[in-house]
Amino acid sequence: MLLVFGDKVPQIWDLRSGTRLQVLDGYSDLVYSGVLAVGGQEIVTGSGYMQTRGVPPDDGNAVHVWDVSLQRELLSFKAAGTPVTAVAFLNEGMLIRAVSLDRSATTCERPAAPASQLVDLAFARVGREMSASERDVYVPQNAFWAWLRLLD
Repeated sequence: MLLVFGDKVPQIWDLRSGTRLQVLDGYSDLVYSGVLAVGGQEIVTGSGYMQTRGVPPDDGNAVHVWDVSLQRELLSFKAAGTPVTAVAFLNEGMLIRAVSLDRSATTCERPAAPASQLVDLAFARVGREMSASERDVYVPQNAFWAWLRLLD
């Protein structure tokens, strides 16, 4: 697999077949860095706002973690003050490091279980499918940590 970035729409391509597998939608500014986790199940990207004019978006200069099999964003967090120019998985994927243009670094710790297992566990604990209003409250599209509320 190949992760292609450099605009607001990063893409995942299968090099063997030459086909595009997934488009990672939802960025409000440019994606400057990205990496596939070992095994290709997760992707982390770094974005930022480097325009000379205009107001940067509220979600600018951020790190985004995607689950390839779920085809959705799991987690995003605001990085240090300038665009994120480098991202990496550390400590066997348990940490995500983001380095910004101003050389400041931000680190985020991840849950131990794979996202798909946490999703299955959350649905098992709830015991039924969530309503649309419950999903809006407990499972925001860009906040993976909301799943953890259901595990208490």
